[in-house]
Amino acid sequence: MIKQFETFASLCAEIRRDKADKSPTAGRYPVRLILLNDFKTMFDLADYLSGQNTTVFHLDSLLEDDEQWLTRDEIVNTLKDIRTDTLVIPLSEILRFFPENLFTAVMISIFEIENLSGEYGKRIYIPLAGLKERVEKDFLKIYPRKSIWSPVWHLDTAFEKKKTIYQIAFQTDPLTHSADIKNIRDWLNLWKKSADTEIISVSPIMV
Repeated sequence: MIKQFETFASLCAEIRRDKADKSPTAGRYPVRLILLNDFKTMFDLADYLSGQNTTVFHLDSLLEDDEQWLTRDEIVNTLKDIRTDTLVIPLSEILRFFPENLFTAVMISIFEIENLSGEYGKRIYIPLAGLKERVEKDFLKIYPRKSIWSPVWHLDTAFEKKKTIYQIAFQTDPLTHSADIKNIRDWLNLWKKSADTEIISVSPIMV
């Protein structure tokens, strides 16, 4: 079901091995789910894959305004439209707010995506930070192909120091300007600040 890795190097080796896999199922289904314990590893993964002829797609590029929240259809249709090897980030920061039924529906839809004939062997890498338990409980528990095809990898490294997010319900100009999260776009870029342990949010959408 979930393939475990103890080091970042072993995960990268699996990515290379899997990319070379010419078996029918591996070539037909592009999505590879990568469960991570922290944002730092997500940053390292983006850095590694960008050097492996893989496009890094930032979900905040889909936002038409800074306070837009992405829907199930927008997420799934975006993944269906991907034509080359691509890392999609940070989907975990959207999925973690979805209720169980919507979380499950998105995951099932993602894993049903198939490569077109001219794209056989394309990979779509989706790292999720801190969502291993939800993936196991809300998705893999009911995923019908889990016994024969479950491209879910978990890098079981030490957790980063816990982040504390302070949600401020009022705003002053200095606080607003210095806040880490002022809107949804800032939230979707929080993964890049892996070293920060205290985060200030003044976004009314995040309350």
